[in-house]
Amino acid sequence: MPDNLTDLPDELLIFLLVFISPTTGVKLSSTCRRLRSVLVHEIHVSVRIQNYPRQEQMHEMCALWKRAQSLTIDNINLQDPHLEICGQLRHLRQIRFLWCKEYSITKRGLSKLCLHSLTSLTVDGGGPVKNRLLAMLPLMEQLQCIVIAGFPFTEKTVACLNQCPRLTQLVLQHVSLRPCTDLLTKFIRQNQISYLDVAGCRNVRKQTIQLLATSCSSLRTFRFNTEYEDSRRWLDDVRRRKFFQGRAIERTIENNKKWGVMVITFQMAETLSDDG
Repeated sequence: MPDNLTDLPDELLIFLLVFISPTTGVKLSSTCRRLRSVLVHEIHVSVRIQNYPRQEQMHEMCALWKRAQSLTIDNINLQDPHLEICGQLRHLRQIRFLWCKEYSITKRGLSKLCLHSLTSLTVDGGGPVKNRLLAMLPLMEQLQCIVIAGFPFTEKTVACLNQCPRLTQLVLQHVSLRPCTDLLTKFIRQNQISYLDVAGCRNVRKQTIQLLATSCSSLRTFRFNTEYEDSRRWLDDVRRRKFFQGRAIERTIENNKKWGVMVITFQMAETLSDDG
């Protein structure tokens, strides 16, 4: 039985160190050259920067986790120097901006991030940060999934999203569906979106779900919410092929007590059924 952590072989060290937080990793890396080497070269973690960190802390974290593939920037006053520090992360596949306040970020600051390799982007909260991020979408050539939360789905948003040729997955949260149903349907049809998640939206009516499911033939996975008392009726309608024109071929049901709703996920057939 090894007496010290460093006595373990690299395989076991890697297995253990993937569970530590980025901040703990920074502290641990300063204790031993071998641990730092394993952390830098072998561990791919999700870096989370939150609650107004000092720039020195950000430098240490990004310098250590250079191979990180996911970055979350949460509730900080964004400035260009923050983004330039995060630009050290050259292997990013996912960035999440969560309720960031904006003081002085510019297009130049955002361009320091490794945007061209991103496959997933989350923008939670409106304001100038949202506007500047959407304007940078043409640089995200590999973007496949976008999560939009806390601001309306408008013509301006669609105009930006239309510049992402590889986009196939759309997630809307804290968005009212009723005013944007027609716009959303048109966008899905034009861009061949295959995954749609509106489980976190408001004003989700049965007519809206029916319209999206039957008029958007590209959809393969559709996730939405419904009230408890309506869920059995929905499932009965689908079973009798009265709903979705017989396209639903598999379903998953989640009981979301926090929202007080049932969340239903349907896997959709490729083409509309002849019996629909």
